[in-house]
Amino acid sequence: MDIPSYKSIMLPFLQYIGDSQEYHRKDIANALASNPFELTPEQRSVVRKSGHPVFDHHCDWAQYHLKRAGLIELPKRGYSKITDRGLALLEAWNNDPEEIEDAILKSPVKFYDYVNNRWPIKGKNDDNQTSEETIENEGDDNPTLEESIEVMNDSNQAPDESIETNYQQIRKELAAELVRQIKRNTSVFFEELVIDLLIAMGYGGSREDAQAVGRSGDGGIDGIINEDRLGLDVIYVQAKRWEGNVGEPPVRDFVGALQGKRARKGIFITTSEFTNSAQAYISAIDSRDSKVILIDGNQLAQLMIDHDVGVSVEKIYEIKRVDSDYFAENSENS
Repeated sequence: MDIPSYKSIMLPFLQYIGDSQEYHRKDIANALASNPFELTPEQRSVVRKSGHPVFDHHCDWAQYHLKRAGLIELPKRGYSKITDRGLALLEAWNNDPEEIEDAILKSPVKFYDYVNNRWPIKGKNDDNQTSEETIENEGDDNPTLEESIEVMNDSNQAPDESIETNYQQIRKELAAELVRQIKRNTSVFFEELVIDLLIAMGYGGSREDAQAVGRSGDGGIDGIINEDRLGLDVIYVQAKRWEGNVGEPPVRDFVGALQGKRARKGIFITTSEFTNSAQAYISAIDSRDSKVILIDGNQLAQLMIDHDVGVSVEKIYEIKRVDSDYFAENSENS
């Protein structure tokens, strides 16, 4: 479900406020969603993890770059107003729309250069074109990453979305490499890795405690680990370093082994995937009799990443923003 990029929103945003009136950010987003973008209710309902609508978020970024280019000002919190520079750009757009659109779509930084060369403001710094009142009121209205990211890429994503996309891609590639490394090692190594992971997740207490219960290796069970530090219950583990997908028969055998031990909880972990029939069989089991969790290779790798098993930290990036409360407190005390 495609949502208009912040770059494609910039020009319609400027056109909507082209009558030199002050418009609230929510009113702008709602208006642009209807015209020109004609978003469906489903598209408008797409939200970020924070709960903020994705389209509104892209409108915030469009507002931010228009402000940076000096095409709009923020006369008060939440409101935008076109500047003389913005009016000049709209007039130029009426004469040559393709040139303006091309400048916007290249990249924000190149767009800033284009605007500065086309409509220079003498005697003023381009990043400081608004009044002190505007600067006081703009803090909470700009995107979260505005103070910490210099937009230097040509992506149509908002900068924070680009970071998230790249992060997920790195994580995906790391997970795939973890699975490859596991498959290159022995079955015994894999069973030990599973115990290490479960301990890192908070099961079984110490590594020594887990070693004490050990691997039974009988009845379709590869390992046993305490559910908690006190050992009030145990979890039976089946760890299969398979190439092909795990079907229903091995899973059924594992459940049977649990019932033979009068055990209620089990984890079946594999480096491959489970077939639909295997997953359907587990879903049909009465949870009062037994509870079995299936973990495939990708889920295993993701858990290893989350709990720092078999991985190490290479770099840490901190994304920071202006602390509006800090400046508000100092302003009140001055």
